[in-house]
Amino acid sequence: MPVLPQGKPSVMGGMRRSSVVLVLVAGALSLAHAGVLASSSAQELDLSALVAEAERVCEVEVLDKTCALLPDGSLETRYQFATLTPLKGAVPSFQEVRMPGGEVAGRGLYVPGLPTWQRGDRILLFLTREGKSKRWRLPVGLSAGVFQVHADSRGTRVFRRGAHAHGKAVSENHDYHQFLSEILEEVGRQGR
Repeated sequence: MPVLPQGKPSVMGGMRRSSVVLVLVAGALSLAHAGVLASSSAQELDLSALVAEAERVCEVEVLDKTCALLPDGSLETRYQFATLTPLKGAVPSFQEVRMPGGEVAGRGLYVPGLPTWQRGDRILLFLTREGKSKRWRLPVGLSAGVFQVHADSRGTRVFRRGAHAHGKAVSENHDYHQFLSEILEEVGRQGR
């Protein structure tokens, strides 16, 4: 393994560097091919835009997370979700949602702006239509279409969307019940 000037082993040397670059290029091409490139930049969207661009809107709990290396060399993460509150679209009680990225056998792909979750996380998702070739379904606007369920300082449930402003992490809280009502009103207003 190559050695860095400080005497520490390089994380990515020779063959491994080529594999990572190949995976990154394959992942980028797959995103473009799947027609999700427009949804693959983290952006701030208002509630009307989130609802309009989402095929599914649902509050879920993460049951499981696995990563897979696909035959074309791209990586995907498969989340098993239990649907707690369906708000828009045909949302099954249990669903598998596949997203680009992950890590398998030392190969990794990270998609900037695309959050990851762990078993037990509760989240509200505004999800795009499933891609035709990869079956990937992304949050609308990536992190813009994801709200974590947390308890505020009084112990009341809130939705929190993580955002970044000037390189600093900030978050905006939404009252749990009020925000669900606003989403349902917007879904009704848009007639979907």
